[in-house]
Amino acid sequence: KGLEKNIIPIPQTSVNAAIMLKNLGIKGDIIHIDAGHDFENVYSDLVKYWDLLTEEGVLIGDDFDPFWPGVQRAVKCFCSERQLQIIVDKPKCIIRRQNNDVENKTLFSDKKIRIFLIATFENFYVSVQDTKVVVHGKKINPLIKLKAVEIPGENGKSEFFLTTNDGYSLCAEDNNNLVLNKSKFSSWKKFKIEKLSENYVAFLSAHGKYLSAEANGIVTANANQIGQREKFKLLTLDSDMIKITEKSNQPFLLPLPKEFFKTP
Repeated sequence: KGLEKNIIPIPQTSVNAAIMLKNLGIKGDIIHIDAGHDFENVYSDLVKYWDLLTEEGVLIGDDFDPFWPGVQRAVKCFCSERQLQIIVDKPKCIIRRQNNDVENKTLFSDKKIRIFLIATFENFYVSVQDTKVVVHGKKINPLIKLKAVEIPGENGKSEFFLTTNDGYSLCAEDNNNLVLNKSKFSSWKKFKIEKLSENYVAFLSAHGKYLSAEANGIVTANANQIGQREKFKLLTLDSDMIKITEKSNQPFLLPLPKEFFKTP
């Protein structure tokens, strides 16, 4: 009694609820998510409500159980993107916005998180500009750091999606454009990495097109076969290597662990 003014009627869908709360400028200390049990619904709700938490807020999710593999995959992928830890109190899971002194009960391995830069065959870095993916240049810029997150597939084969530190992820659109957005996770954000040699890889989008560094400086997803412009280098990010790279003005390629590449 007396708390009626703090009760907010929630619209029918979680999307409408998130929009309404954002427009009202309301953030919560505790947000409880009880989404549908498929991967896309749970992942989408985690993304929407993460920004509605206070600085010390927590997300609480239900049914974090092997019986609901979609829930577990969504939570693991969301936390892998942001390098967050998961506190498990079955069947619930808890994700803190500030993860200081969190209990060591993580359910994802940081060995699955690969942080790297992408360079073209001409040694130009792939960058982000106005939500477009472009060929940037030979100078290292913090904005071009991308993160490869491994998604364990249902059939045992892994897929990857690429994200930035601020939560944007790469999406191959129907028109073959490659953009960064915060929209709902979908099949268009899945990529497979094909190893071409010790130095080069190719990125295959969900609709069967290879990423290509076009002559105009834009990266698209429209190639049917692999040529020079479809070859990319993966460069691990290390402060000493950055100094070497800047001095020589050439990307410094470090060998990635063999388990990074999944052979069909």
